[in-house]
Amino acid sequence: MIENVKEELDQVGEYYFDRETRLLYVKPNSTTDLIDFRVALHENIVNLTGTSNITIENVGFRDTAPTYHPKSDWSAPSGGDWSLHRGGAVFLEHVFNVTFRNCRFRRLDGNAIFLSRRTRNVTIEENHFEWLGENAIATWGDTDGYDATSEEFPMYTTIRRNVMRELGIFEKQSSAVGQAKAAFTFITDNIMFNMPRAAINFNDMVGGGDVVQGNLIFNTCRESGDHGPINTWDRQPFLTTLRDGKTVSFDPVPREIRQNFIIANYGASQGVDNDDGSSWYHIHHNLFYSAEGFKMDYGMYFGQA
Repeated sequence: MIENVKEELDQVGEYYFDRETRLLYVKPNSTTDLIDFRVALHENIVNLTGTSNITIENVGFRDTAPTYHPKSDWSAPSGGDWSLHRGGAVFLEHVFNVTFRNCRFRRLDGNAIFLSRRTRNVTIEENHFEWLGENAIATWGDTDGYDATSEEFPMYTTIRRNVMRELGIFEKQSSAVGQAKAAFTFITDNIMFNMPRAAINFNDMVGGGDVVQGNLIFNTCRESGDHGPINTWDRQPFLTTLRDGKTVSFDPVPREIRQNFIIANYGASQGVDNDDGSSWYHIHHNLFYSAEGFKMDYGMYFGQA
């Protein structure tokens, strides 16, 4: 990506900042655009670290700076394809019992809500996410290589009855929900549409126990192909005790995908694309339209389809 070149200032939305004269040149869509002209300087609006029992309702969040530049913290969280920026307009780390309800996340150039390392019982419900540069909601826990027994990752997160649209304006490898190193996430009754890649992306299977139910998903994969509105990987096994609460095992709790309405239009193919070693899935009673069912790569374990 190239930006801040005065000679290239020829398309609507482009800009050039002259550091010597302190002048900002902008190519507007119309003169009325300048009435509501904003320059975002901060990547983060709310940082909740080491706290608990907080509810935020009926609040609007907008106008954070993009995070795709090299100075931001980007890396691959586990064995999947996608890198993440550990940050967002709302950043949660080492929190318990936090709720965001009926809020509006709009025109944020990075992630909207980011769950980092250990979080428990975070509820994100009845919010509206739109025109975001990266993910609406993303998670990224910590492990000691393949050893996840310390449980330093998000668990018991509830994401329900949200509307998520017009996502991935800058970061094309993004989703409505991008999960890396998290377990027991409940993604239910959401509406997700208009984004460049998958609506839900599971980067790995740390512990499992996730439920994806009752979601309406369409108009995904608009700038790509070869996968589905729900996309998964699992290239690295992790040790946890979550299977039965006591035994250290590489076997996770199965992840369940059920009763969703998924339209695989644009560049999507499978309704659910279980790729690259994905395993321990129960996928059943979904309605797929314009889809090739779901994919099962490499002979992994699946429940009833």
